[in-house]
Amino acid sequence: MTLTVLAAFRRAAFAEAGLADVARNLDASVAAVATDEDFVTAVLGEFHDDHTISWVNCGHHCPLLLSSTDEHRDLDTGEPQPPLGLHPTPVVATARWSKGDRILLYTDGLLETRDGRGEFFPFNRTVGCLRAGEPEEALKGLVYAAGRRKPFDLTVSYTEMARFPIWSTVGWLFSPMAMITPDFGRYMCSVRNPSVSPS
Repeated sequence: MTLTVLAAFRRAAFAEAGLADVARNLDASVAAVATDEDFVTAVLGEFHDDHTISWVNCGHHCPLLLSSTDEHRDLDTGEPQPPLGLHPTPVVATARWSKGDRILLYTDGLLETRDGRGEFFPFNRTVGCLRAGEPEEALKGLVYAAGRRKPFDLTVSYTEMARFPIWSTVGWLFSPMAMITPDFGRYMCSVRNPSVSPS
């Protein structure tokens, strides 16, 4: 199912006029092949040259903004919508970011991974490390910390506004169920199909 969505995203990112239209296209693609129990969570982002990013969120975790002033917060992605395949009504929300700001997209594998004692990964206590060093090294540290826990089903992408209007993105994929696609023009897509079990 995840691959179906990503293939549809690749087509829609070039063919559709706006982010809400992309989301509607993806929902139709999932609905066309889904069973009653299938759905896919997704967050779509569109980067603009005026320091703004538009978001459409269909049942996914909100992107996390780590500002250049060392604050971090979930970005407002609008009124919560159901996942793709469950007929969301795409709502576009816009957020601002500045030079030096970083944005983390992640699947729920980051929050749900546990250690040997059954304790969840301390995401809120660990997120501060993402401000240290270059984005790739910071993300490696987060992935290493999460990867010491099981089960390990994790997809993350980390984007920094380096020099307006340029941004750079690094990512890690450790899941057969999820993927983030940062390389289709101005769009970014994070998806997860929770109805599939890792092999």
